[in-house]
Amino acid sequence: MSTYQFNLSGEEGNAYYLLATARKWMLQFKFPNDQIESNLERMKASDYNALLTTFEDIFESYPIDFVFINDPRNPEYWNNNMSNESLAVRWFAKNHIQAYADFDEVYIIPNKEYPELHVKICSSEVSYRAELQKNEENAY
Repeated sequence: MSTYQFNLSGEEGNAYYLLATARKWMLQFKFPNDQIESNLERMKASDYNALLTTFEDIFESYPIDFVFINDPRNPEYWNNNMSNESLAVRWFAKNHIQAYADFDEVYIIPNKEYPELHVKICSSEVSYRAELQKNEENAY
C-alpha cells in the first residue's frame, strides 16, 4: 500500500484541497451521504489544526495510509525557519482564502466560482502576510 503525502506547506495543505480529498475518500469508502456532509462540517467547524485532526480521526480505521508533511501541530515545524511564502499561505488559509506557494511565489484563488483564476501576490504583500502570521503564532 502506498502512502499519500500531504505537504501542508504546499497546495495539498490548502483546506479546500483537504476537504475535497476527504470527500473523495469518503465516497470511495461508501460513507452515507449524511455522514459525508456531517464530517465535512466537522472539518470546517474550527481552525486549521482542528481540520487536520478531524481528517485523521475520520480515516484512522480505514485501510488508507497518509502522512502530513510540515504539520503545524508539530512543534519542530515551528522551530525550523519557515519561509515567508509558507507563512503567508498559512495566513491566507486561516482567513479562508485559498492559496498556495509555488517555489518563491504565492498565488491565491480569490473566487470559488472561477477556480481557474490564480492571482500572484507581490513579494511585499507576501512579507506582510507572513509577518501577520508570525505575530498571531507568537501571541499564543
